[in-house]
Amino acid sequence: MKIAFFLTQYMKLGGVENVVRELAKRMKKNHQVYLIVRKRPQNTEFEDFWDDVLVIPDSTSFRGFLKSKHLVETYIKNKKIDVVNFHNTSTIIPFVFSNFKKVLTMHGTMTENMVTQRKWHMVPLFWLLEEFVMNSCDQLISISKYHMKAFTLRNLNILPNGVDTTFFSPKKTNRTRLRKKLKLTKKTGLFVGKFMPIKGLNYLISAAKKSKSDLLIIGSGEEEYLLKNLPKNIKYIGPVYDKKKLREYYAAVDYLVIPSINEGLPLVLLEALAMKLPIIGTRVGGIPETIEGKNGCVLINSKNSNDLQLAMDKLTYELTNIHVNSWDAVSNQTLKVFKKSF
Repeated sequence: MKIAFFLTQYMKLGGVENVVRELAKRMKKNHQVYLIVRKRPQNTEFEDFWDDVLVIPDSTSFRGFLKSKHLVETYIKNKKIDVVNFHNTSTIIPFVFSNFKKVLTMHGTMTENMVTQRKWHMVPLFWLLEEFVMNSCDQLISISKYHMKAFTLRNLNILPNGVDTTFFSPKKTNRTRLRKKLKLTKKTGLFVGKFMPIKGLNYLISAAKKSKSDLLIIGSGEEEYLLKNLPKNIKYIGPVYDKKKLREYYAAVDYLVIPSINEGLPLVLLEALAMKLPIIGTRVGGIPETIEGKNGCVLINSKNSNDLQLAMDKLTYELTNIHVNSWDAVSNQTLKVFKKSF
């Protein structure tokens, strides 16, 4: 099978991009994999495992992207691609009526984004758009039930993200040695993610300033200015692209904190759970359905620094035991959905 993955951008540090990488690398063993992506300034290099990559010219703006319909359709026809896997609503909009097999994977919804931003006048418009778009594709995948509860959908498949359960395992590390290496002497939390408003970094920093716990912050992005003049108990590490180094941080700290205001199903959540790490997460996206009621995990409301600080101070380190799917299993399940589109 010839499979094309369609993204709005392609970055090293990005949840959607990492999902696509993990799926494509596994499907590559028995299929041909292609990447179609808009031309964006934040794009990073493309790996060698792709059979071909189309960077859509003049598509930096959404208006320019809308004009690319014929070019992309011609590329898909010439490459004889069997199915195109679009990721999130914006990528599929120009191609709703195109005559090729389409599978749409939703990592969240624009409707939910409008609700989060309190743009109430835009909610009906985006709901109608997404209701139509999601029902127009041959098969639909959502990474969580939460994102789909406002819609009436056909051909819906719930497939949570996966994790490399062989690599992300506490058996691969030595916690005591790593805590000494990283000079961690107190209870220490960890944040990993992009620095953007929906990630709730400002609420986390406010909570950490009042907390007895130390905090390590990994990532980069537009809100990096929030990390100036930090107190001694908060340390900014920067972006970490090396998964071995990231695994070391998971193994050494006492908990992972996800203070998001809006979220899909974060890969860092699944990686940390595979490492048996306790979690503090907000009641948004796919987080509650993954950790609610589980030992070593605490759910709090978003945008609440006080509750976040209390959770950081009260949570104690203990190994969690929550099942997460391997990427091999998720890849096989996704291939079955692709085949259902025919």
